[in-house]
Amino acid sequence: MATTPVREMAQVGVPWAATPVVRVKTAKVLLCDYGLVKKDFPFTQNWSNEKIDLWLLENTGYLAKTQADGGHGVNGAIPYDLALTRTAQRPEGYGRGIVYEMRTPEGTPVGLIDAKGTGAIQPSQASHASGLMSTGEGLREFFYEKYVAGVLEHSRSDWGTVGTYAVIDWGVDELHPDGSKVPAGSVLRQAHQRIQGKPGFQYLPPADSRSLELTLRRFGMTATGDSAAKGNGLAVNLQGSVDQKLVDFGQIIAAEAFDPVAVRNYGVGGMFVMIDPTDPDFVSAPAAEVKSFADQWGPYLGQAPDPKFDRIAGEMHDLARAFRDGKVTRREIARSSKACFEFQCGGASRPTQGRNAQSSGASVTQWGANGHGWS
Repeated sequence: MATTPVREMAQVGVPWAATPVVRVKTAKVLLCDYGLVKKDFPFTQNWSNEKIDLWLLENTGYLAKTQADGGHGVNGAIPYDLALTRTAQRPEGYGRGIVYEMRTPEGTPVGLIDAKGTGAIQPSQASHASGLMSTGEGLREFFYEKYVAGVLEHSRSDWGTVGTYAVIDWGVDELHPDGSKVPAGSVLRQAHQRIQGKPGFQYLPPADSRSLELTLRRFGMTATGDSAAKGNGLAVNLQGSVDQKLVDFGQIIAAEAFDPVAVRNYGVGGMFVMIDPTDPDFVSAPAAEVKSFADQWGPYLGQAPDPKFDRIAGEMHDLARAFRDGKVTRREIARSSKACFEFQCGGASRPTQGRNAQSSGASVTQWGANGHGWS
């Protein structure tokens, strides 16, 4: 389902404030959906990939100055050009996100790009307060958005996704309290207006969350993420925009099977049971056509300290580090990401009755890897 991004800050739907940002000298575009960029910014239609990369960096290769100045122990030294300081907009509830106002090379305003992992006002090592995201997390977010978008289109869902344009690697590391470090990056996506709930958490209406969770399960995924580790049992965590587009995919993981336990709502209406294992439409395992995906990319069977760290996360974090170390190229990263799509999805994966009925027989590669200009 095609998504039309919002073009002006007044359409974002919440108050916002200007925040100083500085141009990071070591920033690089790591992965990009050039087809989506060209669709949303038509003046780039005849540009080369290299020219689009440069334009993206000239507009979004900026990190919040409060993050770049350091002194908070969250990241290593960030080389930036003080002469290239500008302002971006931080909507209410955007802890580590900002919105860039995009311009043509001639300076004409042409819309917005929403970004995550671009720095906090007061970075710290507290939970979800670093202001950064790892580059591996950004790659994982890119992959899951494309895969979920294909699943929803394939299922003829009323919902779609907020499209992801690109992943940027900042060229610096995010530092963890235990002394470990990972490459830091950001993810660029379509600007949108969130469903309004608790600031920073725009949960879907329960009926939509339930329907979408059941759809995800048929395709080897669940949106329960790390909820069990928080002591709440399994709870669906889906967030979206007012025009029915899912956004933020960190809580979605690949899964080989689903335990026969109750699944609760997370957000609007409280923690009530949303899906009961006795429900006739309870999904206990992915459809046979996508089982290869779930088997290959599901959780590390008790080996991962973080329940949402599935094998896709491991693959993407390894690629991010390998890229930083000069061991893989951008092309190899794009090829590895596309490889996740290489399996078949047939009729058993699709609704066969009602308004979502659809004929069978389509390759998932038609949805994402071949349907977008990834590189």
